[in-house]
Amino acid sequence: MADDHHNDNHHDHSQPPPTAEPTSPTAEPLSLAHYNTHGFCQHQSPTFPLARHRHEALANAGCQAARRDWARLIGPGAPHEFGACNPVNGNFVALLFPLCRVERLGVVGYVVEYSFLHDSVVEGLGEESSAQPDKFGLGELETTRPNIKAGRKQMQAKIVSLLSDIDKAGAARIMAVWKAMLSRTLRDKTKDFANLEEYIEFRSIDTGGAFGEALMLFGLGMTLTAEEDALLAHITQPCYASFALVNDYFSFDREWGDTQSKPGASKPIINAVWLYMQWRGVSVAVAKRLVAAASNRYEARFLELCERFRNEHKPISPKLDLYLRGLSYQVSGNVVWSLNCPRYYPGFRYDPNAGLEDTITLGLRAKKRLAGERDAESSVVLHCA
Repeated sequence: MADDHHNDNHHDHSQPPPTAEPTSPTAEPLSLAHYNTHGFCQHQSPTFPLARHRHEALANAGCQAARRDWARLIGPGAPHEFGACNPVNGNFVALLFPLCRVERLGVVGYVVEYSFLHDSVVEGLGEESSAQPDKFGLGELETTRPNIKAGRKQMQAKIVSLLSDIDKAGAARIMAVWKAMLSRTLRDKTKDFANLEEYIEFRSIDTGGAFGEALMLFGLGMTLTAEEDALLAHITQPCYASFALVNDYFSFDREWGDTQSKPGASKPIINAVWLYMQWRGVSVAVAKRLVAAASNRYEARFLELCERFRNEHKPISPKLDLYLRGLSYQVSGNVVWSLNCPRYYPGFRYDPNAGLEDTITLGLRAKKRLAGERDAESSVVLHCA
């Protein structure tokens, strides 16, 4: 990776969205070969691209702004859960949206961090949470702590304002998708799933595939017509499915640990690893291999559909080519972020509210230069105060 990551030049914000890596002014190309991806995204032809946004510091700043607002408006106290930040492999936003316009990156970081914090709260709620799912409700917490309801509304209003001031159409899509996602999650989070297909149909929404797509479009300054949405729908489905299974694979140990630490808890784990353990009567290790294999099938299907679409629509428009590239970055970026994100792995944690991300990343890059270790960013374990 380039060593001048944090010595970013100021770009003309009136530029059109970047067209493709590796010539994009925002995307720093990386190689998946430098990471142990646990078998994910290893297809040889075609392959998944990987990049990290050169202005990652803006994404980190947006995340920290959301955390400060959460602590001030919702609280009590600073949030202890980790969200999008990962100073080792890269911020979730920097890896999944490396083509995002520079001036929109901080806003996307703010929204993503809020969604992570919100998700951490919703995971612990009971059935009462479904009272106002379309209003970003936090269920019982809003009746026991009135400041939470008021604070949540203030943060929601700020998000709408931040997005709408930049791109009203993009903001409307993000908010519509969020409401649909949360409503579905709260309604079906205790449902029994008979097979993988039934689970994927739910999890593709719950994990936020369409939400990620909406954020990607916002970041690119791109609006899809209804006809384009319909034309691309069959391609997004395996993309979302892979995204969901990768999330399940890497987050399972944390989710299982949380469950074991709460004796008597009846809330089921919404995770494909757990479901395979139940469906097949297998161990965690075997179930993880089954999840990875299923994800590989969806990855291959996604790549196949992208290639077919490009062949059937020659010459493909720059807009739709950029859209397909953006989705591809989300698949690979999600895997690389998940390898060592503090949200999943205690060994990589530090004070999540101290704003240390840029400093840690710079330190890791300095170590990499001195040691000459190409894979330093995927192997070092943080021990930060």
